[in-house]
Formats: sequence, structure tokens, C-alpha cells
Amino acid sequence: MTAPFPGLRPAYVAGAVFLTALAYTSVQHGAHGYAAALCCTAALLLTAARRETLAARQARTVAVRAERAARARARALADDQQLADVYARGWLDLHASCCLTAWHTGGTDHDTRHCTRKDTNR
Repeated sequence: MTAPFPGLRPAYVAGAVFLTALAYTSVQHGAHGYAAALCCTAALLLTAARRETLAARQARTVAVRAERAARARARALADDQQLADVYARGWLDLHASCCLTAWHTGGTDHDTRHCTRKDTNR
């Protein structure tokens, strides 16, 4: 479907109303063939107005889905960045600790006065 044009729906409906009024006048004057043709044309205009309504709805749906996908990508990137930050902080804590025992226990089972730093990676 092509992109909707906002001014077409009211124009289609107004044209259909006008053609219906002309068809009514044609029936009053006995021109039934013209009245039938005008009613068919009015029906085509109403069909076009409905098509514009559906196109506008579809365009809105596509825009909403695109926005939701963009938000999901942004959330995923934020989650990845948060994980990378936690990972980097873990490595910084490991390198800042005295030895692996101190890092594993968070310093609770480690006495820095007696640390020989033999199990360190430095």
C-alpha cells in the first residue's frame, strides 16, 4: 500500500455524499441509469476512503513496531553495556586485590600482615 494522504479521506467522503445527492436528483427526474452510475461512483469513492483509513492504520502499526524494535535494541545495548561494566569492575577488583585468596573471600579470610603474595598472578 502507498502512504496515506491525510486530506483524501474527507475529500472522498464529501465526493460520495455529493454524488449520492446527484443520484437522488437523477431519480426524481426519471434518469435511473445516471442514478445507478452515480451510486456506483459514490461506492468507489467510499471504498477509496476505506482504503485510506486502512493505509493510515497500517502506517501507524509499522511506526509503532519500528519504535518498539528500536527500544528493544536500545535496552539490549544498555544490558550489554551494564554486563561489560560489571565484568570490567570484576577485573579491576582482581588486579587491586593483594592475592587470589583475598579476592575470592573479599578480604575476610586474608591477613595482609602474613600475606606472602605467592598465589598472585603479578
